[in-house]
Amino acid sequence: MADRTLTINNADGSSETYTLKTDDVLGVRTLSVDGETVTIDHTPAPDVRTLTADGQVITIDTTKTGVRTLTIDGSEITIDRTDELGSTNLVLTEAEYEALTEYEDRTYTVSGVGTYQGAAVVDKEAWTYDVADIHVSKTGHDILGDGSINSPYASINAGFEVAKGNQGGTVWVHEGTYAENTGNGYFLKPATNPTNRVYIKGRPDQNVTMTNVSGSYVLRFNGASSNITFQNIEFKAVSNVTNFLHSTGGSAQLNDFEFIECHFNDDQVTTTSLMVSGTSLLTSNFTVKRCTFTSDGNMSTLFRNCVDLKFIGNTFNCPNANGSFRAARILAGCSGDIHVNNNTITVNAGDFVSQENAFTLPTKLYVLNNTVNGVTSDGILVEGGTSGVDCEVYLNNNEITSTDFGIRVQQYVTKGEAKNNKITSSGAIPFGFPTDSADTGVVKDVIISDNEIYATGSGGHALLVSANSENISVLNNTADASSGGAYALVLKGDGHTVTGNTFIGGTSNGLYLKGASNSTVTSNDVTQNVSSDNGTLAFAVDGGSGFVVIDNTITGNTFNISNGAKLHQWSASEISTGNVVDSNTYNITGTGTWGSMFGFAVFSLADVRDSWATNYDVTTNDSNSN
Repeated sequence: MADRTLTINNADGSSETYTLKTDDVLGVRTLSVDGETVTIDHTPAPDVRTLTADGQVITIDTTKTGVRTLTIDGSEITIDRTDELGSTNLVLTEAEYEALTEYEDRTYTVSGVGTYQGAAVVDKEAWTYDVADIHVSKTGHDILGDGSINSPYASINAGFEVAKGNQGGTVWVHEGTYAENTGNGYFLKPATNPTNRVYIKGRPDQNVTMTNVSGSYVLRFNGASSNITFQNIEFKAVSNVTNFLHSTGGSAQLNDFEFIECHFNDDQVTTTSLMVSGTSLLTSNFTVKRCTFTSDGNMSTLFRNCVDLKFIGNTFNCPNANGSFRAARILAGCSGDIHVNNNTITVNAGDFVSQENAFTLPTKLYVLNNTVNGVTSDGILVEGGTSGVDCEVYLNNNEITSTDFGIRVQQYVTKGEAKNNKITSSGAIPFGFPTDSADTGVVKDVIISDNEIYATGSGGHALLVSANSENISVLNNTADASSGGAYALVLKGDGHTVTGNTFIGGTSNGLYLKGASNSTVTSNDVTQNVSSDNGTLAFAVDGGSGFVVIDNTITGNTFNISNGAKLHQWSASEISTGNVVDSNTYNITGTGTWGSMFGFAVFSLADVRDSWATNYDVTTNDSNSN
């Protein structure tokens, strides 16, 4: 077959030439594009296609429904095409589903397991087991049993020990409550490190409960342990349990340790936690997924010295929790990739995520897709990192209702995002990235976009970008303080971009530049329909840092002033040099007023222009405003 030549004539008069050549190799086509060659292998194959681009081999695996896997020189990239194929169902193996670090709002069909809507179980497949699996039953016997389905063991400990001795395996625990006591009244183990994973699984079609007999714990590992999974087990506290899992001390590191679809249940009105707390050694790859935490008292989880932590798809129901409640408490020594995603929290007190000690090693913190109702302190508290340490923070798609802080980030963030969150808070800072604090670490290179933020409490700063911040992009957010709050946006720091937002001020300001410098504020819609003594557009020296308002550009914005609100309310001492205010639109309606500038009342746009011309170094400010 002869070669084909395709010429495309562009509108600007230029042209592009493409040559399609038929090679001697069956099924191979070479596409030459202006001298660059891409070889496409169309050799018939049911599952795989191969592309060679300038010597780089790309393999495409088409075996999975709706998914294409590209392997580029050994590195695998998975492309999900289910939406393209018109379906929201994604078919995965169990290993692929468990490898997810966040769940989309879609259906996952997990082969051999069942169906999930995101993290929630919709339907389970019929229980099956392998002939080599070990069984535990209330009708069994630890001495006379052999662990088979027809001759099971009586205790979880017996099955665990056999699986450990076999260097791995699955222990199926059948219906019933198992009061385990291997020492001190609870399930107590020394160092346990099988070559392959030990799974302790409750039968998915039955209710399995594991309790202690006495003592302060349900589970405790006294030495470094790894490759252990508990799945579909209810852990129930008796005898005033302090920790469901207790792992503490220099040698008690838990590596590749998992709790999946377990229920932690404390109905004793005690203060109970899941505690992972090594001191001198790091715990790595600790996972808590799709678990439920319920308590008539308080409940928390505590992680110290954990690397690559996964806390995903969990649910807390603790209506009587007190102020010490911490759903995910991240303490000193944690680092790596930390995922706190897809959790649902319903409480009347405490925090959701509380990172209380600065990261001292490179860390990426992901807090994604969580729903948090009723916290009285922090929805999300991020202390950040320490100087010279890479700390990336991603806070996206969370919905938080709080009576104090919604999202609060403190110090040393080298890169980050906060996108698509919905925050309602009656406290001082619904959304602060960073917030005012005694910390001095720089937060920089952060994108804050597409959030809905509602400040409903007296003095509330709906959105705060505080001092010690650099290069923050504030894009397409709604920040509303009109229902009881004070400020829509308080902007401090240096080199920011504020574009495309809707700011609705409360009892103070819609747009408040307090010590901000070298920032661009453009194309925002700013409304003040609540009577304010502080003005819609205001400037001030930051009393905490001493920074002044200098070299900012405020242009192309629309200001809507009504109901006794003022456009301006500031004096000469509150604005420094080099600020450009121009090409804005001012809609002063009803009882709205122009306010005062440089200490003198202004009554019209003409007065505003004269005030700039008389009192300021940029004399042409507002020349093109209307």
